[in-house]
Amino acid sequence: MGFWHRRRKGNRGMSDSPDELNAESGTSEEAARNLDAEKLLRLQADFENFRRRNATARAEAAADARRQMLAGLLSVYDNFLRARDYASAAPAEAVPYLEGFDAIRVQLEQFLREQGLEEIESEPGQHFDPKVHEAAGTVATHDPEAEGTIAEVIRRGYRFKDSVLRPATVLVYARSANEGGETD
Repeated sequence: MGFWHRRRKGNRGMSDSPDELNAESGTSEEAARNLDAEKLLRLQADFENFRRRNATARAEAAADARRQMLAGLLSVYDNFLRARDYASAAPAEAVPYLEGFDAIRVQLEQFLREQGLEEIESEPGQHFDPKVHEAAGTVATHDPEAEGTIAEVIRRGYRFKDSVLRPATVLVYARSANEGGETD
């Protein structure tokens, strides 16, 4: 066997021609570019996911801060309403003050609504709903249709963004204890 024959046998599958070498290096460069492009796309997708998660976390933190601020403001609002009710029993000279109280109440209620606060509807005679009402006690009744309904609203309840911020505190009608344990 000659020198050229052995060399050829040892380089099987490899080409010695410059055109074939350039073609092979071109495909490896193209593969490297495709790999870089794929890495770039993954990085962009990861960054976009990070931005979305970060925006969601910021929105949740802002809503939580607003929820806490409104919960604290509700006790101040309750006290304001009590003071206004107390002042309404005052003599006629207090009428200008009552008008001022009412103007402040309207502004405060408008601000609370703008912040996303909604009052939970709780009226006497309405059915007690444990999801939005908190029973502070019961009032005896002999009327079976009144049983399980609200007798009196002690403290208003509120929702914030479709979740209960503070349940309404109510008294609920219950069957009178002296009925001897009758059941339907």
